[in-house]
Amino acid sequence: MRSIRRVGCLLLAFAMLLSMGMLTAFAQGASKAASGKTYKTVTVIGDSLCTGYMIQKSEGTYVDHTHGKRIRASFPSRVADGVNATVYNNYAREGSGTNEILRLLEPDYVPDEYFRDVSNAVITKYFDGDKQFAAFQKKIQKDIRSSDLILLNCGSNDLFATVNTVLRKLMNYELDNVKSQFKRQVLLDLDATVTELIDDGQPAKAWATAYQVLSTINLADDAVDALLECAVKGYANFQKNWGRIATAIHEINPDATLVAISLFNGTQGLGAIPGTDASIGNLLDPIFVGMNARIVSFNAVHNYYTYVDINGVEHAAWPSLTTLLSDDFYTYMMLCTHPTKAGHKWIAKKVLKKI
Repeated sequence: MRSIRRVGCLLLAFAMLLSMGMLTAFAQGASKAASGKTYKTVTVIGDSLCTGYMIQKSEGTYVDHTHGKRIRASFPSRVADGVNATVYNNYAREGSGTNEILRLLEPDYVPDEYFRDVSNAVITKYFDGDKQFAAFQKKIQKDIRSSDLILLNCGSNDLFATVNTVLRKLMNYELDNVKSQFKRQVLLDLDATVTELIDDGQPAKAWATAYQVLSTINLADDAVDALLECAVKGYANFQKNWGRIATAIHEINPDATLVAISLFNGTQGLGAIPGTDASIGNLLDPIFVGMNARIVSFNAVHNYYTYVDINGVEHAAWPSLTTLLSDDFYTYMMLCTHPTKAGHKWIAKKVLKKI
C-alpha cells in the first residue's frame, strides 16, 4: 500500500513539475509587448532602416541590399519575434522614399517631375522592376488589411531624391565658369558618373561621389550647396506626402496598430572641421527636426499611429574629413547613417514598450 502511495506521490510531483515547465514555456513564448497584446501578423513598410541594411554580420561583413529578405537582427524582425507574429509581410526596401511608398499604396500616384526619374530607377533596382512592383501594389492592400501591427519608417531618402536636377544644375554652372582644362575634364567625367549612378537608382551614392570629387578640386562649397538644396526639396516633398501615406494605411485598416518610427540625423559629424563643431551633417539638423515635427503634429490631429522617437540610436561614428575624402566615402556614408546591430535591438525595445 505504501508503495502505491509513493508511486502516486511521485506521479503527482512529476505532473506538477511538468505543468510548471509548460507554464514557464508558455510565459516565455507570450507577447513581450508592454500591453501584453498579441500580434499575429506584422507588416513592415519603409526604407533601409527597416531592412537591417549595414548591420554587421558574424564574419565581419555588412548586410547589403536585401530585396525583401528578412534580416533577423533588424528591429522590425525583432519586434515580430517579440510579439510572436506568425506572418511577416516585408515591404521595406533600400532607397525607398515617400514617393515609392505612396506609389505602393496608391497605384495612380505620380511623383513630381523633380522626383520621377529617380523614383522609377529605385523601383527598378530595389523592387525588381515594374512588373514585380505592380504585384506588390496589389498585395500590399491585402496584407495591410489582415495586419495586427504595422511598422512604418520613411522620409530620409527624400533628401537625395532630387539629386539629378540639383547636380545637373551644379555641373552646368561649373562647366560654364571653370577655366582649368584639368577641372573641366574632372567635371565632365563626374557628370557621366553621376548620371550613371542616378540611372541605377543610387541618388545618395551620386551625391557622395560628387562631394568627394568636388572637394578634391576645391569645389566643396558647391557640393554642400547641392546637398542643402536637395534637402530642402526633399523636406517639402516629405511634408506633402507623409499625411497622405498615414491616411492611406489607416483607411485600409483602421483597426491595426500602426507604429511610426521617427527619422534621425545620421549625418551628424559628417565633414567635421578639425577643432570645431562645424559639420556638413549638422546643417541638416533643422530638416530632421521639421520632418519629425510633421509626424508628431499630424498624429496630434488624427491619432492614427503610435510615434516612437529613435533619436540617440547607436550608429557608427564618422571618421575624419581627411579619411573620408581619401577613402571610400560612400561606404562610410552608408555605415554611419544606419543603426548598428545594438541600435536595432534598442529600437525594437522602444517599440515593444510603446505597444
